[in-house]
Amino acid sequence: MKNIHKIEKNPNFLEHLLIIVGSISMIVVVALTAITTYNSAREDVLNIAEDDAVRMGEIIVKHYQYDLFNKNKLNEGWSSLEIDMFDRHVKDFLSPFEIHKIKVFNPNSEIVYSNERDIIGVKDKNNKSLIKSLKGKINSHLVLEDEIVDLSEEKQMDVDVVETYFPVYNDEDEIVGAMELYVDVTIYRDEIIHRVTTSTISISAILIIVFAISYFIVRMGSKEVKTLLDKLYNMAVYDTLTGMYNRGAVIERANKELSIMKRRIINGEPPKCLGVIMLDIDHFKKINDTYGHQAGDQVLCELSDRIRQSLREYDIYGRWGGEEFVILLPETDHENSIAAAERLRKIIMEEPFSINGTNLNVTASFGVTCCYDPYESLDAIIIKADEAMYEAKESGRNSVKSI
Repeated sequence: MKNIHKIEKNPNFLEHLLIIVGSISMIVVVALTAITTYNSAREDVLNIAEDDAVRMGEIIVKHYQYDLFNKNKLNEGWSSLEIDMFDRHVKDFLSPFEIHKIKVFNPNSEIVYSNERDIIGVKDKNNKSLIKSLKGKINSHLVLEDEIVDLSEEKQMDVDVVETYFPVYNDEDEIVGAMELYVDVTIYRDEIIHRVTTSTISISAILIIVFAISYFIVRMGSKEVKTLLDKLYNMAVYDTLTGMYNRGAVIERANKELSIMKRRIINGEPPKCLGVIMLDIDHFKKINDTYGHQAGDQVLCELSDRIRQSLREYDIYGRWGGEEFVILLPETDHENSIAAAERLRKIIMEEPFSINGTNLNVTASFGVTCCYDPYESLDAIIIKADEAMYEAKESGRNSVKSI
């Protein structure tokens, strides 16, 4: 209901609402697209690196299983010469494949080999990824390394690597250990950025087009709603023939003027009079009967124009019904109200009405009252003006009477 009232007061509310909701929706959709695309690309890189790591690991295990997982070797340990020879073989094999680090674990989570020589023999007890791999699960995650030493013992800065743990099986499909490989995936960084940028630009372009079409449709609808509301407002407020206020609008404006007078009294200001003039065209039925209702309508319209020209900008006037009109004169007094009615009577009487080439002499009878008490009912005020108007008619018409 609140939105309906907002649309009534401001038909452009739908446009403003669309702009706000559309902008927020576009930001959310674009942000979610960027995040989703980034996560998807990141997952693809992770899977590629994981597959590469597992494949390389299987090759290493196939060629060096005896050296790595031989029970005697595990129990006795390696000599420095054996480690040097094995280290050289592994590095020569892995270096072309962007692998920066390798660790081999026995079933007890002890590092039996690593290109970082100082950690060989160390147990990695609380490594959850290692624990999972020793239970047969492959797991990987992408990490950013500010600094890392590759297999050729050169420092690499700002490197994206996928750290993959996977189990190692013997010929009997028994888990005999695990392996950890760091695969350098920095080369995919630009591809991820490109994919995210392309997706973001594409979805933004689509949303802008959809939003523009929606805005155009809503704007056209808002214009139609505004036109309809204007028509409904005019029908509710203005007399369709003369363009003046209708009876309901006059009553509403009169009540507003009485409310203003009440506030002034409350604020201790001197009271002002609300002058009320009721006028009725003399012998209007005769005009309709003699010249037709169309001529009568023209007389009403012409009289409306003369009323507009004779009053102040802030005076209020409207068609009360038939050939009766009401004029409200805010901030005046009794004498000025009578003078305004007399001035209008002369304007109507002195210049004939030209109707379809025929000059008609038209007169009107006026009833005037002035309200100093804003707590007096509007009905009572109108009745006074109406009684004064009938007194003018009974005294011969074409005159002004007041109460």
